[in-house]
Amino acid sequence: LLDVPGAKRAGGHKFGDAAEHHEGDDTTDLMARVLQAKAAGRRVVLVSMGTILTGDSPNYGWEARKKGVDGRPRGLNGRELCRAAWSGVFDALGETRAEDGPLLVVSVGPQEDPFGSIEPPANAVCVPDLPQ
Repeated sequence: LLDVPGAKRAGGHKFGDAAEHHEGDDTTDLMARVLQAKAAGRRVVLVSMGTILTGDSPNYGWEARKKGVDGRPRGLNGRELCRAAWSGVFDALGETRAEDGPLLVVSVGPQEDPFGSIEPPANAVCVPDLPQ
């Protein structure tokens, strides 16, 4: 565990040559937005699907599917599961104005196009990883 100030963990992991780190919004800016929302009496909702699911692990990651006893892939892959969860959160809590509703802080991981055709709402701040 990386439980020291400024450590980053929620946001996925890339293996091998693709292991470069992509910074999202500046951590100071993100924390300022969270503190501003709290001071305004808004709720803050953290949405993180975890390091493994948003990463590129061949067994559990973004494109991985669990294999059945016959060795064939079954169920949703990490990308499909993440996008379904994010869509549900955005449908339930999303707003058209950034200052309305809860502030949604969404950790999307290192994938190049995490949302596909999904449009995050105005009250969402979406970053590759988050300070812990």
